Amino acid sequence: MRKRNGYLPVLVTVTAIIVTISGVLANNAQNPRQYVGVFKIAKAEFLKNGPKPEEMPILEQHREYWQRYTNDGTCLLAGHTLNNDETAFGIVVVRSNSEEAARQLMNNCPMVKAGILSVTLFPFEALERKTAN
Repeated sequence: MRKRNGYLPVLVTVTAIIVTISGVLANNAQNPRQYVGVFKIAKAEFLKNGPKPEEMPILEQHREYWQRYTNDGTCLLAGHTLNNDETAFGIVVVRSNSEEAARQLMNNCPMVKAGILSVTLFPFEALERKTAN
């Protein structure tokens, strides 16, 4: 009986750790993180010559894609620089429950799927506008 009582503190400690970890994981699942995608032109000729006529529908799909996610609150910001040299880039900031979901969102962008843009994803932290209570 004495040996069994020695396990009780260990059991209580392990149970407390499991409950704490479960709470942290549940909280993280309910509180999406922010991720930023940095987009760069993958085709130099696109940057120099602009889009080809057959690429125009892809640009429109790209705009509609990010507008849809902006409208539903997933995308916090999307845009691009206005310069037309090798330093040009675009950024998209999204809210997501996981890095994998954010990566999938970025990689499903029509211009990325078409090979016109490449994207690099980073975990991100930004201030957000506070709403009045």
